[in-house]
Amino acid sequence: MKLVALVAVTVMLLSVWLPASSQELLPSATQPWPPELTNLLAQPTGAGESPLISAMALAGQLGGNTATVAVQGSIAYIGDGPRMLVLDIADPAAPVQVGQTPPLASLVKGITVINDLAYVAAEGAGLRVFDVSNPARPTEIGAYDTSGSAQEVAISGSVAYVADYWDGLQIISITDPAKPILLATMDTPDAATGVVVAGNLAYVSDLVGGLLVIDVSDPAHPFQIGAFDTPSGPSDLAVVGARAYVAAGDLHIIDVSDPAHPTEIGAYTALDIVVGVAVWGSVAYLADWWSGLHMIDVSDPAAPHELGVYDTPAYALKVLVQRGPAHITAYVADGDGGLRIVNVTDPVHPVEVGYHNTLGHASSSVAAGSLLYVAAGFSGLRIVDVADPERPREVGGYPTLDGCSSVAVEGNTAYVSTDYGGLHILDVSNPRTPTQIGFLSLLGGAHDVAVRGSTAFTVSEGGGLRIIDVSDPDNPIEIGVLLVPGKARAVVVRQTAAYIAAGPAGLVVVDVSDPSHPMPMSVTDTPGDAWNLAVTGQTVYVADWYTSVRIMDIANLAEPRE
Repeated sequence: MKLVALVAVTVMLLSVWLPASSQELLPSATQPWPPELTNLLAQPTGAGESPLISAMALAGQLGGNTATVAVQGSIAYIGDGPRMLVLDIADPAAPVQVGQTPPLASLVKGITVINDLAYVAAEGAGLRVFDVSNPARPTEIGAYDTSGSAQEVAISGSVAYVADYWDGLQIISITDPAKPILLATMDTPDAATGVVVAGNLAYVSDLVGGLLVIDVSDPAHPFQIGAFDTPSGPSDLAVVGARAYVAAGDLHIIDVSDPAHPTEIGAYTALDIVVGVAVWGSVAYLADWWSGLHMIDVSDPAAPHELGVYDTPAYALKVLVQRGPAHITAYVADGDGGLRIVNVTDPVHPVEVGYHNTLGHASSSVAAGSLLYVAAGFSGLRIVDVADPERPREVGGYPTLDGCSSVAVEGNTAYVSTDYGGLHILDVSNPRTPTQIGFLSLLGGAHDVAVRGSTAFTVSEGGGLRIIDVSDPDNPIEIGVLLVPGKARAVVVRQTAAYIAAGPAGLVVVDVSDPSHPMPMSVTDTPGDAWNLAVTGQTVYVADWYTSVRIMDIANLAEPRE
């Protein structure tokens, strides 16, 4: 059977089978398996145990986190979950996607483009080499499956240097890009996260070791000659001349003129979580997670100070800076916010000139016919045509001001919950151009939404269960409220009962036969932290953080039994 599942930050369509060895975990081996359980059951059942769904075949994929960016001329290359997207940015105000790779086995974390070849660091998928001479059809020509998790790649001559997380620095010959060959592995103290090569030296950021300086004059026999231990684990670095700029929660400026004895000469510690850094001239450009892009004057490294800031819509992970004929441009990999293109010619007053939104991560989804409605966090509601599951195609969307957390669809109406705003009611009769027809602000926002007839039910950690009359979608009215124990995170409504995954309180069942007076019926604690649930017949399946799926008999709603 074909199922729709949410995996990590991407929307994937999967073919799944349930092995006979897991049948004993079901209330009955012949019980029908509801599609909504797919994303609950692809998890381990306990320490050392296998997941209930042990085999999956990928049918199609769309969307994901943008963690890296590379630019060559008028073409930008960005990570989009497990793919590399190719964008024409000749007009930076209106980037156009012209090509993409097939989905790889892991997330794209680093891209380096040299001439007509793109070298891609893709976590567990290792190093991949793509011919991008035709940007519309990037073609994989070579690969090397590194032993760790490829985070970043630097190229020097005919050698690729891969920061391979727990397996340190992998040094790979690309003399023949179609047949990369491992030359050497350089162990690092913990996990290598970034690498820059300058001359005969490789500078590596390591979560425990800080900044490492490695002699690669003979790539087959690297050896460490120096190190600087940063206070926190670094995630990125840039090297300009005799200075290394290390993103390690803060910005650390390190003199590497004597590579055997790196010395810190300055630091900027006023930001939240600096995870990415690029340097142009006397300005350091910092990707600072939730607070976006910051421009720091480092002309006096002993006294760096902020010049300006651009708060990106999602979370800035990496930044690349290039100087053109008339402007200096920063390209920001903004996680769920896709690619942001920012004019930083005046670093005091940065201005966004363009962007390319990717689908981002998928909080939840619901299928209606051949359309999949995806709650995509900062990317809002996205509508995907899955008539051909091997080639999912986005056809429409609706932006939300805050995180789009869930969606329910009834006929031509979509009900969208947002983390801090509330309930949006959209006309989706034309899925290419959804339009809002109603909105209700809710205390505590809305983490999940379910609809039964003319009534909508939302839950949030702070606001509990809210019941809304949507018979007039232009004018939704809250008619009932119940504060539930724990932290309400997900809701399913069947007949006259609402089933709520309430975090540390487990499963909460509420009588909603009178929507204006909801009444608690039972609270059943679970060993972990209840995050999601599905109901079929007289059985409820609870996704219970730390302990996997709990299966409960709800024949007696006043006393569910595991």
